[in-house]
Amino acid sequence: MTAQTIRPVRAVPVLLTPQEVADMLRIPVRTLYGQRSAGRPTPPGVKIGRHLRYRLADVEAWIDEQFGRSAA
Repeated sequence: MTAQTIRPVRAVPVLLTPQEVADMLRIPVRTLYGQRSAGRPTPPGVKIGRHLRYRLADVEAWIDEQFGRSAA
């Protein structure tokens, strides 16, 4: 094996469904969708085809950010 054939392994992000994010936030999934469509703060998500998905790391960072804002 040469250095040219070795590729670093890239970690696959954990993707969550809207229901899983709503469960984490302890809110109804309809509330999550409603806040997103109204332009209110929600965790960043991405459409994959017609499905909405969230990276676990992004949701956790968003939650931390919300607690930082409320403490200020």
